[in-house]
Amino acid sequence: MAIGLTEPIPDPSKFTPRDGEPPRQARKRRNADIDVQTAAINCASLYVLVMTFAQNGLQELKEFMDAVDRVEEQSGVGVGVGEGYDNALDCFAGLFEGCNEKARTVRSWLPDGGGGVPEMQLKYLDQLLFDRALDLVS
Repeated sequence: MAIGLTEPIPDPSKFTPRDGEPPRQARKRRNADIDVQTAAINCASLYVLVMTFAQNGLQELKEFMDAVDRVEEQSGVGVGVGEGYDNALDCFAGLFEGCNEKARTVRSWLPDGGGGVPEMQLKYLDQLLFDRALDLVS
């Protein structure tokens, strides 16, 4: 059972204070909306990043299987693959499908289905992901 929001996150660019709301409270609410939108964008982007990893894993498995097929054709002997190949295939496929579903859910929470995300936030996110990848490699 997927838990999600029933309506999109409020769009901070269309923020209006409520009637009788003190300015300080309105700023806090607007800042909270911005933080939630940023977190949702980061979350969806990370799911897409993991989907890319899973897709690359599936591509490597396909290339391995193609190489095995070429060896079998050339030698005429059945080489086959072990149980680990099937496990890896199931793992990458499950990871991709799960992340795809979660990314779609998080994207539905964003205003305009995520289509109205400012370019500046995407550039910030690209830099954030690049820095994180460098941290993991070092």
